[in-house]
Amino acid sequence: MESIVFQKLPTHIAFILDGNGRWANKHGMKRTMGHIKGVKTLKNIVKEVKALNIKYMSVYAFSVENFSRPQEEVNFLMEKALTEFSKLESRLTELDFNIRVIGERDNLDARILNVIDKLNNAPFNEEHFTLFIAFNYSSQLEIINASKEMKKRKLAFTKENFEKCLYTYPAPPIDLLIRTSHEQRLSNFMLYQASYAELYFPSVFWPAFTKRSLYKALEEYQKRDRKFGQIRG
Repeated sequence: MESIVFQKLPTHIAFILDGNGRWANKHGMKRTMGHIKGVKTLKNIVKEVKALNIKYMSVYAFSVENFSRPQEEVNFLMEKALTEFSKLESRLTELDFNIRVIGERDNLDARILNVIDKLNNAPFNEEHFTLFIAFNYSSQLEIINASKEMKKRKLAFTKENFEKCLYTYPAPPIDLLIRTSHEQRLSNFMLYQASYAELYFPSVFWPAFTKRSLYKALEEYQKRDRKFGQIRG
């Protein structure tokens, strides 16, 4: 941890929260217990990222494709999301950070949509830490919807205007993207925002990801030579 250079931390860090079910199976538990432990891990990591003064954090909580999972698991995840989003909504006035739930509205229960709307309509303070929760999310659909939004607003088709229509605006592109459980793919997560992200694939399952795991990822990030397509030296 002492090797971290705090002046060279990412501005935007993202996580694909993978391995909840496999962690539970490994410990002889039902898959739902992995999701419960995964939520606790997420809360701990949000605190750590925020304490490091990393300004933006994005997490892949549930994809559009995840609806193809067994119905019992999907129902559990929806109820768990409703519970956790409701807890956040009840604390909005005391939270010292921004929270935005991004994704599609199709297939979501009206109760969840109601809470999500309350979270997303809360005042946004650009000076504060911002957490994006990608829920019922598809990057491909986000890109399509951003294009439609540009047309709706009658904006010139420029890179700057396109980025203003992304779900993650005003966040900058992702600097570091971490996917746990050693799966090495993006799975339709923030394909545009992660264009030049440094990718890190630790073998640890998400429920077992700790502060030490985070610091190892940051140490690895700081070893990378980010060229953005340029030639140096």
